[in-house]
Amino acid sequence: MLETMIKAASHFCKDQLGTEVTKKQNIKNIKDGALLAYIDITMEDTRKYRIYLRAEKEFVQLVAKIFLEEETSSEETMRDMMMECANLIVGSAKVIASKNGIAFSISTPHIKEKMPDDDQPEESALLQCSGKTLAIAIKKINKVTE
Repeated sequence: MLETMIKAASHFCKDQLGTEVTKKQNIKNIKDGALLAYIDITMEDTRKYRIYLRAEKEFVQLVAKIFLEEETSSEETMRDMMMECANLIVGSAKVIASKNGIAFSISTPHIKEKMPDDDQPEESALLQCSGKTLAIAIKKINKVTE
């Protein structure tokens, strides 16, 4: 699943932002104050996963500049743009997965202030897009929680 999410994020950066992605090693290298969104997905066999996307504010502002033509966005707009990034990336991952015979449904995106301490992901990756950092983390969940 992680490779599918990385591929989807790479497509997002290339097709929407016009830049290439490089994969980094250490997920802890993201700046404080980054925005965190998540989307829950449910596989056909009812397994559930929470997909976390955490991005530096500079990454989200780049998205707002391209999508909304805003040089400086409000905090509310930044949160909305972060949820839109999550929706676009996970939606793209759903299309990529379906081409490989894997189907899942997607919930609506949500914002969290920080990753819960007891919510350690099974898989994660740190990407750089136009010099800005985007982290992807995947956590298997037994039930949908907020």
